[in-house]
Amino acid sequence: MSRWDDEGWRDDAGMGDIAPTLEYYEGPHSREAGFSSRFAAPQGGPAGVKTRQKTSEIHQPHFGGIGPYRKPRVQVCGLPFWIPLNPGFTNTANENTTAYSRPVDFDTFIHGSWASFSSALVQLAVKGVSQDWSSEQVPILSVAGNSDKVQPTRWLKYPTFLRAQDTIQANFTAIGALTSAQRWAFMTYAYQSKKHARRLWIEDSMNYWLFLDLSNAALQDFTAPISDPLLIWGISTNVAFGSGITVQFTDERSNFAWSAQQLNTAVFGGIEAQVQPIVYLPKPYYLAPRARIRADFSAASANNRFSLICERILRGAEIDPLSGKPEPRDVRSRATR
Repeated sequence: MSRWDDEGWRDDAGMGDIAPTLEYYEGPHSREAGFSSRFAAPQGGPAGVKTRQKTSEIHQPHFGGIGPYRKPRVQVCGLPFWIPLNPGFTNTANENTTAYSRPVDFDTFIHGSWASFSSALVQLAVKGVSQDWSSEQVPILSVAGNSDKVQPTRWLKYPTFLRAQDTIQANFTAIGALTSAQRWAFMTYAYQSKKHARRLWIEDSMNYWLFLDLSNAALQDFTAPISDPLLIWGISTNVAFGSGITVQFTDERSNFAWSAQQLNTAVFGGIEAQVQPIVYLPKPYYLAPRARIRADFSAASANNRFSLICERILRGAEIDPLSGKPEPRDVRSRATR
């Protein structure tokens, strides 16, 4: 039975200091995977039961049977959210267009961008703010990644804050003729609700993968529910941009969607047949125990798929950002209460 909470933290505080004590949890699979029991049940409690222990008494992790030697760590999670932009090309040689991103109802931090095209110049700015992001139009590959390049998503050196309802203005000049099918998307993190700044104390974990089948005629598929919490770190697919298939991912437990609408499959992940088959996220997405990611897609085709590259947490705790201490509550997943 998992000992993890599926609620988020208050969004008005920073990390703070880790308090002298933490609530300690051992997941149900630690011993099953052949790990040493030197962490099992601090202060003599049975495995899988919550106890309290001073951080000074928490030893470093042992050599597990699955993963490498790792120190305990604090991991900050985030809410990934993709914002689309349609450049509005009309297959006219060397045309100039102006396009705007779709506004959203919450603040975001822009971490990177992706484009389906590479033969264009662009200048970006926040609409209504008299500060351009470049002195003039620059080659698009200096601003956005591309699925057939080494970097499918071009990450910014420093994230850029975008207020709720603000939009990004993009002024394009095509090099040659570009079709109306071309797309752009910003990869952001949502500063929304109490879950954007979830912080975890992780002592033991392992690599893990989730699978989504896009051949389902119902145009919907779900990841398998897992008894432990997962951190989703990366995304990969075999569906190329040219297929025209769109998809939207939603966490069924929290009802948080990774985009406001279905977007082209290439927006979210690396493509298996290209140079970089995986897009790794700057911060992982926390998936609660027994929660599922739902994929809603526009067309079914045999063998189409997504893989989610994850970290399965075997032992750890959640940290209250105000006090640094666990909140006095039963932090088991609601699904197991």
